[in-house]
Amino acid sequence: MEDYESLEELVKRRRELVGCSVRSIVDGQVYRIVSVLDKRARDSFEELNGSSLCEFYRDYDIDPMEPAIVIERYGFRLLHAPSLLRRIYSPAELAGLGVAREVMKAIKLNLLRWSDTSCNIVRMLSPVEVDGIEIRFSDQPEVLEVA
Repeated sequence: MEDYESLEELVKRRRELVGCSVRSIVDGQVYRIVSVLDKRARDSFEELNGSSLCEFYRDYDIDPMEPAIVIERYGFRLLHAPSLLRRIYSPAELAGLGVAREVMKAIKLNLLRWSDTSCNIVRMLSPVEVDGIEIRFSDQPEVLEVA
């Protein structure tokens, strides 16, 4: 994922990776890792009509030696290259990695203060003049609630 490991290393860590959440840099969607395969990106895959991951993701710089990973979203499975995935860590996983509770609290507080901070920035910038036209920004953010 960020810096993918060798095929051998990923296969060794297969158990801990299965079930992890990742975000694809190709489409921005979140997926779950289903499997780490014993095949490399350069190998041909029946699922890709005989093409390799390198050919399938030709617009990206994929190392032909990196392993293939199966990811899933809403029951739909696809082959992917780990270099095109970014791991998403849960708070519990971060705690397991030694991220201090104080750091997590600070991150959460910064997110809660973002609305006030952004309003202050808008107040400082507004109005802006572009080609003789004065542009004013509202400093009252729209509030959305997600259930």
